[in-house]
Amino acid sequence: MSIISSKSPNSHWYVLTLAALTFTFVCAMPMICMTVLFEEISEDLGLSLVEMGVV
Repeated sequence: MSIISSKSPNSHWYVLTLAALTFTFVCAMPMICMTVLFEEISEDLGLSLVEMGVV
């Protein structure tokens, strides 16, 4: 009996979907959190909106 074989052929797609969603979430999280911090960062550094956009 092989480890790869299973009773449900859809379980492979389920695991692949979970892995893809987890990877997407982990890669997107740093970009998502930065937009929330832009206002605070610009106030601390004294940057205008245009200067913050360049950074």
